[in-house]
Amino acid sequence: MKRKALFWTAGLLAPLMVVALPMLMVVAMLASTGGDDEAPDDSPGACTEAVDDSTETGPAQTTGSDQLANGLKVAQAFADAGYTKESTAGVIANLIAESGIDPTKGETGGSGYGIAQWTPKSKLQAKMDGMGIGGENMDSFDTQVKVLVHYAKGDFNNNYLGTVKSEHPDWVIDNDLYKSWYNATTPQAAAFAWMAGWERPNWAKSHKETRIQTAVDWYRNKLDGISFQTSPTADKNAGAGTDAGTEDTAGGEVIQASCKSEDGQTDGGQTNGGEGIGDAPVGEGDFGWLCKALENKYKRDICVEGTTQLVGGNGGFNGVTSDYKWQCVLYAWLRAYLVYGDKGWTPITGGSCGSGGHIAECAAGNPAWNVSSTPHAGDLISSYCTPFGGCSPGHIAFVEEVQEGAQYGGWRIRISEGNHHSDGRWAGYNGRWLTASQLSKQLADGKKPFISNKAWKK
Repeated sequence: MKRKALFWTAGLLAPLMVVALPMLMVVAMLASTGGDDEAPDDSPGACTEAVDDSTETGPAQTTGSDQLANGLKVAQAFADAGYTKESTAGVIANLIAESGIDPTKGETGGSGYGIAQWTPKSKLQAKMDGMGIGGENMDSFDTQVKVLVHYAKGDFNNNYLGTVKSEHPDWVIDNDLYKSWYNATTPQAAAFAWMAGWERPNWAKSHKETRIQTAVDWYRNKLDGISFQTSPTADKNAGAGTDAGTEDTAGGEVIQASCKSEDGQTDGGQTNGGEGIGDAPVGEGDFGWLCKALENKYKRDICVEGTTQLVGGNGGFNGVTSDYKWQCVLYAWLRAYLVYGDKGWTPITGGSCGSGGHIAECAAGNPAWNVSSTPHAGDLISSYCTPFGGCSPGHIAFVEEVQEGAQYGGWRIRISEGNHHSDGRWAGYNGRWLTASQLSKQLADGKKPFISNKAWKK
């Protein structure tokens, strides 16, 4: 694929829209580093290590259909036990990260085993013995699910509580990670709490954002056929006898260097392929990752070397024209197409709607679009004035992530955006956090800068 040196003009920002298809999660094996009692890396250098994990599990042996079938069986078991849809989605996301939900999966370079990567493998047998099912086949998927459900509480601990509170204080309930998972009101919070309190992987290599997005995908797209409790009814004392694990602790909390900079941006700016909401990198860079992800997904050239346009003038995408060149509107179009596809909606273009900052105003009068003053991951944000572009013609970006918290004025959003640079750097990409307090001008007087097409399935 050819790449080009692109030139940007500050302030020329134009529209962009997005489409609808279920979010496609690339199911690759994530950094499983020891199942439910891996010691965390709390050394000072933990956050300077590469994300690559030399002891991570290899590619899952389960096929896509097997993984879906196994995930649904896990979901049914947790539903039958009285857990909620949110909590269950969080469990499934972690099992996919740990093993691909493969009951015979062994940890590459380590001693983890099974769907939850019990570490060492003998721990699984000990748990089976403790349940009175020691004579059953350890490799059986059904047996492992029994153990998983039985010890849903018993294998939690709070060694990572301090770390979780520093990153997502609004996801912590009663200073307890089990309660934070058990009573979670979102799949994101459930996935994070189960990862931190039950799986306890090496934090710097946990691929936590992908676990979160996998939970969202399952919650939204795969669990509708199962009846869950709206409030948990499972025995909160099930699986008596907690697993203290092997983590190094001080005062019950892990002492660990933070892997985030002061503004909350993750180190390295890595992307997980870009196809899901939240997968875009944080930090400055260029469009290279987006072009690559689009070309991998649609199996054709998208970006043309030496021009300020897409292949064939529009890259084969309905509504995306070379008129936008490499401005914020084109980025937003391409990002939305990557996440949702190009079916079921019509872009907003022409006149004042050709400027990125005015697209939300145009969407407000279009019955195909929702507009809101409250952000949701996967929305577009279209507005103008500092800190969101100039007061004319404004700016448009893609909302990758939303976090709630009083310290942010109610919430903050992580956006990915184009036209960030005006100095000629290729494609001027950026990802950054903005708080509700910072966006007070964009929200004043009942303004609704967040838009989404009614055809999009998030």
